[in-house]
Amino acid sequence: MEPNPNVAAAIASAESASGDEKAAMAARYESILADLPSLASPAAPTAADLNAVFDSFFRQSPGLVASRAFLTTFVNTLKGIENEQLWIDVGTRTLDKLAAQPSSYFDAAATLYELLATAHENNDDFLDAAKALAEIPLDSSQRKVSDEDKARVWVRIVRNYLEVGDDTAADVYVNKLKNIMHTLLGLDAARAEETTARMIEQGRLVGRMDQLDGTVWFQGGEASGEKGSRRADVVANKEMRRWDANVEGLAEDVESVINSLQKEFPAFVAANLVS
Repeated sequence: MEPNPNVAAAIASAESASGDEKAAMAARYESILADLPSLASPAAPTAADLNAVFDSFFRQSPGLVASRAFLTTFVNTLKGIENEQLWIDVGTRTLDKLAAQPSSYFDAAATLYELLATAHENNDDFLDAAKALAEIPLDSSQRKVSDEDKARVWVRIVRNYLEVGDDTAADVYVNKLKNIMHTLLGLDAARAEETTARMIEQGRLVGRMDQLDGTVWFQGGEASGEKGSRRADVVANKEMRRWDANVEGLAEDVESVINSLQKEFPAFVAANLVS
């Protein structure tokens, strides 16, 4: 499908001035994106319009700084068009194109994966939403991500996996959440390790510790609460949805994490973890 003639003309004009400085070139393409609704009028901007602008820009060898500025505007333009299928089509294609670039654009990729996940969630495609969220770069040395932001992403992943009954995949992210709880709640690692070990020994938690790896693996299940039993009582929340036994335990784990965060970070929970 070809782009709107007005969009194509604006792109041709930008390409004809390609000898300008990179910052000026980026500004021209950002201007096209800002004018896209009027250029595409009376119809809404299409995937062909957005893809044509993207492709033309990167044909100019724009450089890293100009590219990041352009991508910020490009992604915001895409988000501003309320069309979930467009988010999926353009977002997926853009991510593929960025993966082929010599430079890494982690911030743009993260925003696009979140946009894809939102579109999939709105379409009840929860597995695809979980997979999109799992692709968000959270541990790159080139992109610093706070534990609060990691928690927000991981809670969404857990919820999506629970929606499709994949408690095994959800359990992976529940453990990721629990392993950063000491940071979120202001506990140092040594104190968190000591407290967790004591609770496992007393039978108040079900799990095991890997001190070399610095992780704790938690397990759902009923428990006696007896010292040394390594089993803990799991109290069913009557407000939870009717999952099978394993999924219900995981859902309770997630709720426990959210409740703990609520005490220390009420604004964060209200903005990111409460639907």
